[in-house]
Amino acid sequence: MNNPYGQPPPGGYGLPPQNAPNPYAPAPYGPGTPIHPGYCTACRQNAPTQHVTLWQNIGVLVMRFHKKVEGNLCRNCIDKFFWEYTLMTFFFGWWGVISFFFTLFILPSNLITFLGARKLPRA
Repeated sequence: MNNPYGQPPPGGYGLPPQNAPNPYAPAPYGPGTPIHPGYCTACRQNAPTQHVTLWQNIGVLVMRFHKKVEGNLCRNCIDKFFWEYTLMTFFFGWWGVISFFFTLFILPSNLITFLGARKLPRA
């Protein structure tokens, strides 16, 4: 069948080749995440950063309130958010059926993240 619009332009229609890396793919994060030079997501300070996720949960019998901070954070911000979120969860995260189980997950998760970020130098 003939193409009524003629031949495609040289180089195709602007689509990347099949073996080209995806520029929109997320960076590989997880355990052993490398230290990133650059700016902290929270305080915008130029310092070594690490990709972290910290959670907070507050239970109120039939409801729960939760927050999370995620991004490339410097050590000062990791310390600040860890203590704020973890202490709030430790004291107020147990007061609900679902919140009780979330708290059992959040406290160890925050602690592992905090200990994993100890290798970052202070800014």
